[in-house]
Amino acid sequence: MARYNKVIDECNVAIAASSTFLGLGIVAIIVGAVLVVTGVGAPLGTIIAGGGVVVSGVSGGVLGMYLARKEEAESGYKKAVVEFETAQTQCAILQALRQFYLFRGS
Repeated sequence: MARYNKVIDECNVAIAASSTFLGLGIVAIIVGAVLVVTGVGAPLGTIIAGGGVVVSGVSGGVLGMYLARKEEAESGYKKAVVEFETAQTQCAILQALRQFYLFRGS
């Protein structure tokens, strides 16, 4: 279960970073578009907007990848918890049976 926790923590950090870059890419697209539309810096605005598109595209892809990885790790964690609880229940039953037969035998 510790392995799943580690993967989930790593994914949380990567998701936060990817979301930040996605937001920055969108801001760059908006700034570039404003520069192009106003005519203040059309060539620079085009470069900024293009960079924003690239950053948004890459960070969106990375974000999707880490969201899927986190979902997979959470699913594995939940399965491990169920297996652990099942083993605990079986152990408790075996201990109760043992106590019953030890008490009955004396």
